[in-house]
Amino acid sequence: MLEGATYLAFIVGAIVAVYELRDIKKDRRLDVLMRMEEMTVNREFKEANCKIWRSKETTAEGLEKDVSVVDLTMVADYNEFLAELVTEGKVDLNVAELFPFAGLWEKISPWIKAVRVEVGVPDMWGDFEKIAKSQAAGLRK
Repeated sequence: MLEGATYLAFIVGAIVAVYELRDIKKDRRLDVLMRMEEMTVNREFKEANCKIWRSKETTAEGLEKDVSVVDLTMVADYNEFLAELVTEGKVDLNVAELFPFAGLWEKISPWIKAVRVEVGVPDMWGDFEKIAKSQAAGLRK
């Protein structure tokens, strides 16, 4: 009887372990990367990026007129998210070098700095800024 209970406990433990491993395998990183990919392939995101890169504006107000707050926020959030993954070590820094953080930061930093002051959050989009400055320093070498 005791031997049967031991086998049953072992089987139940194995089933629980399999479910735990399945949950670990469905790690948030995969979900996060898939969502990130969905953002980059949609037309709105591509259009927002194009508007930012084409804009000749260098002020927050000018960028809001050329691009729109919604588009600027979408692009800043995306880059913050990717920079956060790099900062946390979930995406290799070498892979991050494929993204134009430094150039994009240069384009939209006046708007981001104005938003930070407006909402009173001085570190808003901070990982994006950190990775962009790191990338810019590496480009200057």
